[in-house]
Amino acid sequence: MRRRTRSPGPRPPRPRPSPARPGPAPLETVSTTSYRLSTANADTAAAALRDLVAALLRTTGHEALAESARLCTSEVVMNVYRHTCSRLIYVEVTIDAHRVTVYVHDDQPRDLPIPLR
Repeated sequence: MRRRTRSPGPRPPRPRPSPARPGPAPLETVSTTSYRLSTANADTAAAALRDLVAALLRTTGHEALAESARLCTSEVVMNVYRHTCSRLIYVEVTIDAHRVTVYVHDDQPRDLPIPLR
Protein backbone atom coordinates (compact mmCIF):
# COMPACT_ATOMS: atom_id res chain seq x y z
CA MET A 1 0.00 0.00 0.00
CA ARG A 2 1.29 3.24 -1.01
CA ARG A 3 0.78 6.25 1.10
CA ARG A 4 0.05 9.51 -0.47
CA THR A 5 1.73 12.48 1.06
CA ARG A 6 0.26 15.85 0.79
CA SER A 7 2.37 18.54 -0.57
CA PRO A 8 3.05 21.06 2.16
CA GLY A 9 2.12 23.81 -0.22
CA PRO A 10 4.05 26.90 -0.84
CA ARG A 11 6.65 27.73 1.73
CA PRO A 12 6.06 30.81 3.81
CA PRO A 13 8.27 33.67 2.74
CA ARG A 14 11.49 34.00 4.65
CA PRO A 15 11.83 37.18 6.64
CA ARG A 16 13.94 39.67 4.85
CA PRO A 17 16.95 40.92 6.71
CA SER A 18 16.28 44.33 8.10
CA PRO A 19 18.43 47.14 6.85
CA ALA A 20 21.55 47.51 8.90
CA ARG A 21 20.95 49.66 11.94
CA PRO A 22 23.57 52.16 12.76
CA GLY A 23 25.60 50.99 15.73
CA PRO A 24 26.70 53.17 18.59
CA ALA A 25 29.07 55.92 17.76
CA PRO A 26 32.66 54.84 18.17
CA LEU A 27 34.10 55.81 21.49
CA GLU A 28 36.56 58.60 21.29
CA THR A 29 39.88 57.44 22.55
CA VAL A 30 40.99 59.95 25.14
CA SER A 31 44.29 59.64 26.86
CA THR A 32 44.13 60.34 30.57
CA THR A 33 46.98 60.97 32.93
CA SER A 34 46.80 60.82 36.71
CA TYR A 35 49.09 62.48 39.20
CA ARG A 36 49.16 61.62 42.89
CA LEU A 37 50.45 64.00 45.51
CA SER A 38 50.61 63.56 49.25
CA THR A 39 51.89 65.48 52.21
CA ALA A 40 51.74 65.49 55.96
CA ASN A 41 48.58 66.92 57.49
CA ALA A 42 50.16 70.21 58.57
CA ASP A 43 49.33 73.89 58.41
CA THR A 44 51.51 74.22 55.29
CA ALA A 45 49.70 71.44 53.36
CA ALA A 46 47.08 73.68 51.76
CA ALA A 47 49.64 76.10 50.31
CA ALA A 48 51.91 73.34 49.04
CA LEU A 49 49.19 71.25 47.40
CA ARG A 50 47.25 74.15 45.89
CA ASP A 51 50.42 75.50 44.27
CA LEU A 52 51.37 72.08 42.93
CA VAL A 53 47.89 71.52 41.45
CA ALA A 54 47.91 74.96 39.80
CA ALA A 55 51.39 74.41 38.35
CA LEU A 56 50.36 70.99 37.06
CA LEU A 57 47.32 72.44 35.26
CA ARG A 58 49.34 75.26 33.74
CA THR A 59 51.97 72.77 32.55
CA THR A 60 49.40 70.47 30.92
CA GLY A 61 47.60 73.21 28.99
CA HIS A 62 44.67 73.85 31.35
CA GLU A 63 45.61 77.39 32.35
CA ALA A 64 41.96 78.49 32.40
CA LEU A 65 41.22 76.04 35.22
CA ALA A 66 44.36 76.61 37.28
CA GLU A 67 43.07 79.35 39.59
CA SER A 68 39.70 77.67 40.24
CA ALA A 69 41.41 74.36 40.98
CA ARG A 70 43.92 76.17 43.21
CA LEU A 71 41.14 77.74 45.28
CA CYS A 72 39.11 74.52 45.57
CA THR A 73 42.17 72.44 46.46
CA SER A 74 43.19 74.93 49.13
CA GLU A 75 39.71 74.91 50.68
CA VAL A 76 39.34 71.14 50.81
CA VAL A 77 42.88 70.50 52.05
CA MET A 78 42.41 73.09 54.79
CA ASN A 79 39.19 71.30 55.82
CA VAL A 80 41.15 68.06 56.16
CA TYR A 81 43.73 69.86 58.29
CA ARG A 82 41.15 71.49 60.54
CA HIS A 83 38.64 68.67 60.93
CA THR A 84 40.55 65.37 60.90
CA CYS A 85 43.30 63.66 62.82
CA SER A 86 44.72 61.97 59.75
CA ARG A 87 48.47 61.89 59.29
CA LEU A 88 48.49 62.34 55.52
CA ILE A 89 46.51 64.24 52.90
CA TYR A 90 46.30 62.85 49.37
CA VAL A 91 45.45 64.70 46.16
CA GLU A 92 44.86 62.90 42.89
CA VAL A 93 44.61 64.95 39.70
CA THR A 94 43.29 63.25 36.55
CA ILE A 95 43.67 65.15 33.31
CA ASP A 96 42.49 64.47 29.78
CA ALA A 97 41.80 66.67 26.80
CA HIS A 98 38.27 67.55 27.96
CA ARG A 99 38.26 67.55 31.76
CA VAL A 100 40.25 67.80 34.94
CA THR A 101 39.32 66.05 38.18
CA VAL A 102 40.93 66.92 41.51
CA TYR A 103 40.19 64.44 44.29
CA VAL A 104 41.30 65.16 47.87
CA HIS A 105 41.11 62.60 50.68
CA ASP A 106 42.70 61.75 53.98
CA ASP A 107 44.01 58.45 55.33
CA GLN A 108 41.09 57.71 57.64
CA PRO A 109 38.66 55.28 56.01
CA ARG A 110 35.33 55.92 57.62
CA ASP A 111 31.80 56.61 56.56
CA LEU A 112 30.63 60.14 56.03
CA PRO A 113 28.61 61.56 58.90
CA ILE A 114 24.85 61.33 58.64
CA PRO A 115 23.17 64.75 58.95
CA LEU A 116 20.82 65.22 61.87
CA ARG A 117 17.23 65.97 60.94
